[in-house]
Amino acid sequence: MARDLLIGFGAGVFSGAFGVGGGIILVPLLVLLLHFTQKRAQATSLVAVFIAALAGTTTYALSGEVAWTAAGFILIGGLVGSIAGSSLVGRTSDHRLRIGFGLLLIAVATGLLWPTESFGVGQVPSISATVAAGYVLVGS
Repeated sequence: MARDLLIGFGAGVFSGAFGVGGGIILVPLLVLLLHFTQKRAQATSLVAVFIAALAGTTTYALSGEVAWTAAGFILIGGLVGSIAGSSLVGRTSDHRLRIGFGLLLIAVATGLLWPTESFGVGQVPSISATVAAGYVLVGS
């Protein structure tokens, strides 16, 4: 039980600090330390992260850090992508999910090594059809 709470606390800290936790921290810990199947770890993580995300969102929203228009478009993509992804998971073996998940983490980590241009404080790109479509794709 203490180990479970520690895993949850660690995922929560990473989620609040870096905007990650469920997929990048919690799923591997559930699989490696608690011996969950990949599918069960992913499903359990989604529930835990949903509640933690509400808490983090509230904190960021109160400090004015949320780009609401972008978040709305990303949410649309995320909802559609979550339904499609969870449907696909039902037809995929745990072994293939673990391999795909590991490759995704490697790709994301590699991508973070290159610098990207960011907007200044309080600035977000003007919303055009192209920018909105990009947000939807990022969310999915």
